[in-house]
Amino acid sequence: MTQCGNSSAICPAKLLGSLLQRLFVAHDILGQRPVLCSAIAAAASVLAATASLHFFERPFLDWARRSERRAQLAALQEVRRSGKAAWGIFAGESARRRERLALVTRLRGAINRGEFVLHYQPVVDLPGALEDVRAGNGHRLHDHITGVEALIRWEDPERGLVPPGDFIPVAEDVGLIQPIADWVVGEACRQSREWLDEGWPINVGMNLSPRQLWDPELVERILDVIARAGVDRERLVIEITETAAMTDWEHTEAVLCDLRSHGIRLAIDDFGAGHSSLARLGALPADSLKIDRSFVSGLPGDETSAMMVTAIVQLARNLGMQAFAEGIETEEQLRLVVEAGCERGQGFLFSRAVPGPAVAAL
Repeated sequence: MTQCGNSSAICPAKLLGSLLQRLFVAHDILGQRPVLCSAIAAAASVLAATASLHFFERPFLDWARRSERRAQLAALQEVRRSGKAAWGIFAGESARRRERLALVTRLRGAINRGEFVLHYQPVVDLPGALEDVRAGNGHRLHDHITGVEALIRWEDPERGLVPPGDFIPVAEDVGLIQPIADWVVGEACRQSREWLDEGWPINVGMNLSPRQLWDPELVERILDVIARAGVDRERLVIEITETAAMTDWEHTEAVLCDLRSHGIRLAIDDFGAGHSSLARLGALPADSLKIDRSFVSGLPGDETSAMMVTAIVQLARNLGMQAFAEGIETEEQLRLVVEAGCERGQGFLFSRAVPGPAVAAL
């Protein structure tokens, strides 16, 4: 494979030529007629459309090579099953793979063009909100907002507003998560500074993906962005899922302890959905334990959900953490989680995630 100027990028035009040469691989595999891999043709079409625009970095290339090899083997197996020399055309999942390749290309363009936005879901003081409900005052939300969770959206010209679940996993797979994550931290800090200048000092939470934990410069870059924005580190809350927190334990613990030692708050997200070691959980320097929304959605009526909420709240207290309820959608759920001891929470009962300027108007 021919490189273009550095060890981490390969010229798309030359990569395209190399991929086209691989269309005829039969002499290497069967010694007969070519085995045609439609995945290579799909990759070639995407590369041809973008050859003048981008360099493809190693994570993407590694993924493309693995996909190509799987397709070759699938085609080879089909030919062997036929019992004779023939063309083997791998058609299974080709449409899905073409769509994924196109998504990667559009995602790269989105990073270059700045097509991402942050929406913010309010975090609410639950006892105060419940008092207003009982007093018949409705939801005077602004009085009870203690923070927000920043949630990324992609303003795709083709698909409109795309939720993170539709593109973040792909960005992680092909090595594009770092520039996206850096933008999220910078934009969240910028918005936090704007609210602070308006006399509204609230906490801003953001999610950390498992892939980011392996970035050796993660902590340094976050601290640099916070310093340039001029915001208090204590106003930033890094959220990591329970599953991610328990994976590669020693490394994860070291990264989280490093973040907390610099004053950044930590929250364990989706707690109860994974499998935690209580000893390891107790060793994490987390400030909040966020109860998985599946338990809150079971209220009222599901005794198991009610017991889990109560147990997690008690666990959080014993560990010196704040219990936090996610996915509150009804007044009855609000009442039950407050009675269980939850102090903070969020959900559609209060507000969906909205653009930054709309938060202060809630």
